[in-house]
Amino acid sequence: MVICIVQQLVLPDVVVHLKHIIVNIFMLSKRNNLSNRQNRKTQLGYTLIELLLYVALVGIFITGAITFAWDSIYAREKASNMQKVEQEARMAMQRIGYEIRKANSVELIELSRISLVQNGRVVEISLNNGAIYITDEGQYRITSNEIEVNQLVFTRLSETNDSISLGVTLSVKQAGGMVSKSLDAQTEIRESFELISAFNEARKMSVDVSMSTLTNSLVLGEIILGNVSSSEIYIDKLLISWANVDATRRLVSVQIGQGELEFSGSVPLGTEIDITNYALTPLIENVPMELAFNSDMENAVIKMKLIMSDGSSSKASFGSVTGETIPSISPSPTNTPTPTPISSVNSCNEFCTNGGYSAGTCRKKERDCSTNSEIYQSGGDVYCPASSSLCCCVP
Repeated sequence: MVICIVQQLVLPDVVVHLKHIIVNIFMLSKRNNLSNRQNRKTQLGYTLIELLLYVALVGIFITGAITFAWDSIYAREKASNMQKVEQEARMAMQRIGYEIRKANSVELIELSRISLVQNGRVVEISLNNGAIYITDEGQYRITSNEIEVNQLVFTRLSETNDSISLGVTLSVKQAGGMVSKSLDAQTEIRESFELISAFNEARKMSVDVSMSTLTNSLVLGEIILGNVSSSEIYIDKLLISWANVDATRRLVSVQIGQGELEFSGSVPLGTEIDITNYALTPLIENVPMELAFNSDMENAVIKMKLIMSDGSSSKASFGSVTGETIPSISPSPTNTPTPTPISSVNSCNEFCTNGGYSAGTCRKKERDCSTNSEIYQSGGDVYCPASSSLCCCVP
């Protein structure tokens, strides 16, 4: 009886509880299985993405390293090629400048060729098949096989009584083709050179015609020569021409100093007269010179060229000569003894205009006159300040 009552009261609850426990265990197992499958899928997907990211990062790193290494190699190779080309170009330009400065005169100048006279012999510089050659008792190359010359241009920049300036343009590139055109090196150099040897003696001589007079319409005198250097210089030849008078006039004599005539005869205009190396001693001043003609030279325009023993020359001009003092100053290659200022002149500009020039200005250096196509007139220096002490006249 009791057992039956217990069974009726307890057994249903136990069965229900067991049923609940079994259901819970089954659901938990099912959830665990599903979770395990999801975890395995998640773990497999994450590993693949990680691998792809790793490969991408390594690829980026390697690409950057290769690019950096190539840029470094390229820059070093480019710089090395450019250094070689520039060095070769500078050496060639220095040699060309050396030959130009040594020259006494220019015999021929063309686009890519120049002929220079050096102490009586002719030296030629030319461009031939991408190389520069100098011909002087034989031909030899001054550029190496490592460069190719694209362009060699000679230009005459200026020429005055005491200066000849030449411009040189040199364009070169690396010889031979490179694997990459970007590695090719090329450069261009522009320089200007002055023929120093052309004016060794002419620059030492002073010529002053500010006080020259025409006596009896026949004798042009009071031309003053001087030597401002500490070495002896020599006048070799004289060239005289004139205008505004009958061309049949003749030069009959030339006298320098107080001694015998340097020339006696009868020559027409444009004749080169041999002076037989008249010597001007060191630092001498006030050496008079006279030119005598066979007929009236009143109002004549006379031009004189003194050629020195080294081939350099100094020019002087006399505008509309009369029996009175001529106020004009001839171009002179060096500083001359300073003449007494004319009372009516107060500036370099007035000095030049009185001498027949269009204008005048004061400059610091004689080369500045040549650069601006002006003519240095030493007689006007007295009208210039100390900061710009040279008087340059505009033709």
